[in-house]
Amino acid sequence: MTTSMKVQIFGIGWYEKDDYAAILKIMSDKHVLPATYRDWKQKAERLEAETKAKGVTVVRAIIDPKAFPAWCTIRGMKIDAEARMLFASEYAYKHGRQ
Repeated sequence: MTTSMKVQIFGIGWYEKDDYAAILKIMSDKHVLPATYRDWKQKAERLEAETKAKGVTVVRAIIDPKAFPAWCTIRGMKIDAEARMLFASEYAYKHGRQ
């Protein structure tokens, strides 16, 4: 009898400190994001820790405020949470198995 273990991978959109102000400027739903990088990072790190505690591999998908709008345009998406989640998921799929 063989068993296979499924590895769960979760991509989380991640921002560099120096990019956070630019991130807020480009996001169409900036009102749902914390106003400061510090507040965002605390929230993101809490989510990351909770997800890892469940045995899920977490991959930080860094969102570049200069490149992300083009990524969204190519896919016909708004620059918002839906796009951030898709970007992080795609990134995790591509880079999380390494």
